[in-house]
Amino acid sequence: VIPFEIWLSGGYIIIALTWIFASDNILKLIISESIYQLSYFQTIKGAGFVFTTGVMLWWLLRRKRLELEEYANTLRVVNQNLRQDIAERERAQKELAVMTERFEERVAEGIQEERQRLARELHDAVTQTMFSANMIAESLIVMWERKPEQVLDGLKQLQQLTRGAVADMRMLLIELRPRAIEEIRLPQLLKQLCESYAGRNGIVPELIVDNHILLPVNVRHAFYRIAQEALNNISKYAKATRITISLEEKDGTVMMRIEDNGIGFELDKVEDGAHFGLKIMQERAQAMNAIFLLKSKPNHGTSIYVAWDSR
Repeated sequence: VIPFEIWLSGGYIIIALTWIFASDNILKLIISESIYQLSYFQTIKGAGFVFTTGVMLWWLLRRKRLELEEYANTLRVVNQNLRQDIAERERAQKELAVMTERFEERVAEGIQEERQRLARELHDAVTQTMFSANMIAESLIVMWERKPEQVLDGLKQLQQLTRGAVADMRMLLIELRPRAIEEIRLPQLLKQLCESYAGRNGIVPELIVDNHILLPVNVRHAFYRIAQEALNNISKYAKATRITISLEEKDGTVMMRIEDNGIGFELDKVEDGAHFGLKIMQERAQAMNAIFLLKSKPNHGTSIYVAWDSR
């Protein structure tokens, strides 16, 4: 398609050439020779040519000016949009930098907290257990000379402490190697938790599990952490002498039950530390879309139920 300006320019050239080469002959035919020779007529003739040329040029320039203004408006809009996009990207980059910095700080805090927790567990569990085992071993030497009949009980106690220390070390190694939780089945993890508890507290939890249960990694991890937190709370607050942990699957639902015969508590009167532990267990259950139920009464023990639907 030929642009309108080219058509108009062509028409202008034709008119201009016609005016230049044919206007004299045409005007001589229309008007008399005497009038044609008058100077003012020649002036009118030249003025007409100038006027025609001016009108044509004005039309061309006006149309081009309108197009240029439209193009300039488009450029202004595009420029404004680009500035807005650049500003939004800069703002997004700043927000991302702030979020990254906060995330790194939280990761660093989490690592530091985890190190402190492991250090506390190492001190509270293994160090104290080994100290107690050493004290019993030293006392057995004296006891062998004075009361040899009591040495057997001391050896049993020493055996229990060393088993607990080994279980605690295994648990700490698992904590230091998070992939270990992904590799070990939940029944085995629960068994190690019970052995560690027995070594620290002298009470062996009863463990009833279905060893054929297979769970996704995130679900297995959540069940493990809930059981770990429940045993920690029992050790700190319950004063229990009997603990039962069961894990079973029925009709696609995996149920874990943790019961103790401790002092229990009223649900609306929970100590800060225990309340924090209960909240952690609830959050872990919610994270895997499981049902969490806690029952407790003063002097009637505590029961925790966690049910996860695998379907």
